[in-house]
Amino acid sequence: MDWLDISLLTFAAFATSALTAVAGAGGGTILIALMLLFMPPAAAIPAHGVVQLASNTWRVWLFRKHMAWPLIIRFSLLLPLGVWLGLEMFQGMSKEAVQILIGCFVLLTLFLRHLKRFAPKEFPLWAFIPLGFVTGALNMERRMSSARWASSASSATCSRSPPSR
Repeated sequence: MDWLDISLLTFAAFATSALTAVAGAGGGTILIALMLLFMPPAAAIPAHGVVQLASNTWRVWLFRKHMAWPLIIRFSLLLPLGVWLGLEMFQGMSKEAVQILIGCFVLLTLFLRHLKRFAPKEFPLWAFIPLGFVTGALNMERRMSSARWASSASSATCSRSPPSR
């Protein structure tokens, strides 16, 4: 990568971080897509993780006085255990099985929204402890499937490295 590629990716990192700060989501997805245009998945995925860590850490620092710390602490208690379990469960799954699970999760979410009994309510603080665990496990599944998708998409569409500028 030359200095122009690095400059473009640096600008993209700042722009997508600003998008996430304003819109609440979306910047990371756009950034990984842009990074995959300039580098192979084996380099893009960890670089994306570092950029996201820096961006999210900065956002936490900026908004630290406005954050619901009792909720965050409870949510974080079992999160590492959920990440570990999700990694153990989903690491060996085929791409098709992961896609089916994601599809089932989306359908279940849409179905539950239509039931009055599961309408959005105020959660008690204790409910964020198991929610953190489940979120950690499902997030690991999403990351594993994203990594598999990125590497298969990259190898299928980019049989050669991008031209140098």
